[in-house]
Amino acid sequence: MKHIYKVIQSMIFLLILGLFFTQHSSGQVCNDSTPQEFERLESIFDIYRVQPSMAPRTYVKVGYQSLRLPYIFDATNLGNFLIVKSGNPVSAKLKAEKFDIFKDNKYLIFDASKNGLKKTDKVNVGLCLKKKVGNTEIAVVLWDTNNPNEVDAAGNVAAKRLELSVPQRLSTITVVPDVAPNQELIDGTKRTTGQLKFKVDIPSLVKNNNVARFYFNTDNVISTNWKDKSSKVEMKLGAETNLFRTKWFVPINFETKANGDQRLKNATFIASSGIKTILPWSWTRKGLFNSLVKAPISPEFGISAEYYHRIKQDAASLKKFPRKDSFALVGQFTWLPIQLFTPSCEKRDGNGNFETDSAGNIVEDFDTCFSAQRISLELSGKGWWFPYEKTLTGAKVKRFEGRGEISLLIPITGSLLNRFPFTKSENPLLVNATQRIRIKYVVGANDANGFKRASQLTFGIELIPK
Repeated sequence: MKHIYKVIQSMIFLLILGLFFTQHSSGQVCNDSTPQEFERLESIFDIYRVQPSMAPRTYVKVGYQSLRLPYIFDATNLGNFLIVKSGNPVSAKLKAEKFDIFKDNKYLIFDASKNGLKKTDKVNVGLCLKKKVGNTEIAVVLWDTNNPNEVDAAGNVAAKRLELSVPQRLSTITVVPDVAPNQELIDGTKRTTGQLKFKVDIPSLVKNNNVARFYFNTDNVISTNWKDKSSKVEMKLGAETNLFRTKWFVPINFETKANGDQRLKNATFIASSGIKTILPWSWTRKGLFNSLVKAPISPEFGISAEYYHRIKQDAASLKKFPRKDSFALVGQFTWLPIQLFTPSCEKRDGNGNFETDSAGNIVEDFDTCFSAQRISLELSGKGWWFPYEKTLTGAKVKRFEGRGEISLLIPITGSLLNRFPFTKSENPLLVNATQRIRIKYVVGANDANGFKRASQLTFGIELIPK
């Protein structure tokens, strides 16, 4: 019996060892003298969210659906994927990180920053494979190219050169100078006010962390009138991880937040935990993905439990929420981008014909479809339910508060850009900023200002430094 147990143990060990080498083999049969050929592989730079932490990282994606004969390719061996700085030989290839499959498309995940690449660096991508010639197989380096049928004067096909366009720092700063006509004030009057809205979002505080995404953001509305009901100062620190290691988007988060109005007449500490997800969305393609409207994903829905400790309150807030400590269930949704009047996504060649991949499918250029240079809508809503609140007399009440927002964003480009003196290209502070007109309507409660309710229409120029 002891011998049988040892045999089983050895078999399990050998099986695990074999699987490890099958999945993680990095051997490569190509070298600097291996013959080179060229095919369209549709490789691009993009942003990838590491599972399960959801931490954003820059990577290069080498995608293909199938390779036609006579090529034979082993996609399980990372050593067969080639990424080199433009002009470098095969032996100087950079290190790949992982291999992924999504909707029958195969991708190589490659961390650009870990390999020392920076913005504007250029790379060539390719595959090390075998080509069947008669009854023999020879090693071939297959480089990605824009057009395998296009050659230069010497008869050579050029490899595609990818330029890293994704910023290494994925944090963003958004600045929106606004005008709010007839803004409601806390004394019941209305006045036109000027507002400065600015946000700082650092989506990943810990570099290359695959367990959880630690993030920080601040969202502020500073008004020219301190009585403005919409004034807000908020700082948030949190951690997020996906509940599943698959593509199913169900992240759970833990957050601490401090908020208040701009003079801190109200100030609150909030600790919360919640979960969010999106819905299957392919059934909407005909209705919500056409030349008029393009909404690539569903709204993001979330629910969370929040503990409130009110540090400071004005008279109006104290009347509505006399308890220092409180509990709320919060539901929210965010839907963006919803782009309007977007041209066709399909790529076309110089003759106006649709470009197709190796399987005959029309290639879509999502960079053309989705960008800050398109007219778009943003929708969001949030509701708070306080089940254990009390009045000043001590009577128990259930209190509900809600808030809804809709924004229309119009890009400032071309001749329109020159109509705004502070956005002209000679301004060194704004030359690299995405600039849009944001028309925004908000109705409901402001949780940073004692849940005071108001409706507000604002017009502003949104500046997003790149």
